[in-house]
Amino acid sequence: MPTARFHKLKTIKKRNFLQAAYAEFALHDYPSASISQLVATLKMAKGSIYQYFENKQELYNYLINHAHEQLTAVVNKACPLPQGTTGFNPWLQQLVMVQVKFLCAVPAYAMLFARYNTEQPGKAPKPDMSDKIAGVARAYHVQISHEHLYLIQHLPLLIFNYYIKQTGVDIAAIIKTGEPIDIPTNKLLYLCQSFLQKVN
Repeated sequence: MPTARFHKLKTIKKRNFLQAAYAEFALHDYPSASISQLVATLKMAKGSIYQYFENKQELYNYLINHAHEQLTAVVNKACPLPQGTTGFNPWLQQLVMVQVKFLCAVPAYAMLFARYNTEQPGKAPKPDMSDKIAGVARAYHVQISHEHLYLIQHLPLLIFNYYIKQTGVDIAAIIKTGEPIDIPTNKLLYLCQSFLQKVN
């Protein structure tokens, strides 16, 4: 958990800190991510970071949870539990599209989630929308197996990675600058429809 001192940081200072921390953990696996490099990037004393987080693991956990909370908030707003005759498949397509768009808006989150899923075998994947998807499936009386749910869970990151490779984006450079990746709506729709067809 972050300390009270971290929560009291001014907005700009906190934003700069988080951008640099996300970049460090997104561009390196956990053992290689360096607190020394992070403080060098931020031009702050190494001891200062321990006034915000007790250790590297706590900072990493905070970043994962913070990114997931932001994504969940966006998803809950854009993809509420459907009403009436919306249908499960249209809702699911919207859910996947919203997640991919979010990951493109903050590519460091996408890379951090991807590393987490690789480095934390056996744990629930990030982003984890399994409860939400299963709940909507039940509401529409749609049977969804664990295998199918697992595949759907991974679609946003799969689509993100496919688009990155297809367009040749320098993901490291993008993450270092904190810039978003632009994905045209028609392209996003096409990719989401195509990938969903493959898992259905």
